Amino acid sequence: MKIIRRWESDKLFHLSFMLFVCGQYLLPYKALGDILFYAALLPAFIWHFRKTLMSVLFKHDDMLCNIILLLFAYIIAHTLLYRTIDKYTLGIIGSTISNYIFLISAREYFSSYNRLDEFCKMIVIAAGIGAVLSLIDFMVFYQQGVRLRPWNASDHEIAGASVYAISALIAIYVFHISQTLKEKLYALIAFVLIFTVILLAGSRGPLLALLCSIMVLGVAYYRLRFVFIVLTLIAIFGATFYFGYDYMSDSMHIRYGGLVRPDTYRLSIFQLAWEKIKERPLLGYGMRAYFDHYSARQPHNLFLGTAFYLGIPALLALLAIVGLSFYYALKSKATAAYKYLVLALLVFGVLGSLTDNSRIVRAPSASWLFYWMPVAMAVGIRPRAQLAIR
Repeated sequence: MKIIRRWESDKLFHLSFMLFVCGQYLLPYKALGDILFYAALLPAFIWHFRKTLMSVLFKHDDMLCNIILLLFAYIIAHTLLYRTIDKYTLGIIGSTISNYIFLISAREYFSSYNRLDEFCKMIVIAAGIGAVLSLIDFMVFYQQGVRLRPWNASDHEIAGASVYAISALIAIYVFHISQTLKEKLYALIAFVLIFTVILLAGSRGPLLALLCSIMVLGVAYYRLRFVFIVLTLIAIFGATFYFGYDYMSDSMHIRYGGLVRPDTYRLSIFQLAWEKIKERPLLGYGMRAYFDHYSARQPHNLFLGTAFYLGIPALLALLAIVGLSFYYALKSKATAAYKYLVLALLVFGVLGSLTDNSRIVRAPSASWLFYWMPVAMAVGIRPRAQLAIR
């Protein structure tokens, strides 16, 4: 009976985690994503570990997890030091705790679930459906000069594009490992739909980060011939766009002009953030500090944002997390195809955070999927001798 109850607990937890991740592509409002976390994943996690919850949360068996715990504890202590107790302080503490619980949940999922290919396929299906809904919504309610807002729980152009970029990389992985033409075809169609959504969202940061991550997967899976083909296609597309731009219609200029504009806006934000960091490098300004740029409310860079809000010690801990995540993925004994997927997701998480994702912890958000989930995947696959792919 104990074995049966344990199996049922495992199944409930795995289904809840898959539901939460896939639901990010099918829910149009952030509030619904929050409800899904607190109503589905969190109760399933507590029930799954109801007897050993504290030992799981504060387990000291892994250097990367220990650094993450230390960083999140630092954020809470820093917030209590810098702020009086009010609803915003409690909100920061709650976001930090929920972010940490998601990480622990993801670590448990990726270290215990033995059908990860099915998980990847479900993400591609959910993202493909979300991409179709996004395109339909965009065509029905099209307004000139307005970018597509991807259908996802973050309800934001840039964050939504980053969430879909993760599914695009997973679609490439599914295409690579699939044994049947049918599965390869649906992965390819999903990738095209997802990439179209990202392109129409008009956010250069996620798009460029995705292209770099695709190069990582391409080199790993298909070696140098892939690089040659991709560079050739990029050169052809770039030349066509550059020389044909003046001949395009005004609507095309409005839609795609943002992708080629010089980005002095971001550079001015980064410069201001750097100047602020130099003024208070040790402890920063606090998690809800006012960022007095003329049009930006945050540094738009995870690493500068961490140093600005929390100081250099938090930045060093964050860099240690990044470095150890890559090390764990490289040293993992998982299948080569899955290992390179994790590496590509980590690359996207870092590059995508260079132009967005300023705050290191949030309530349920897009950064959980495109930044923290790859970190949990790197931790989760490390102890496995071989992934049981079915």
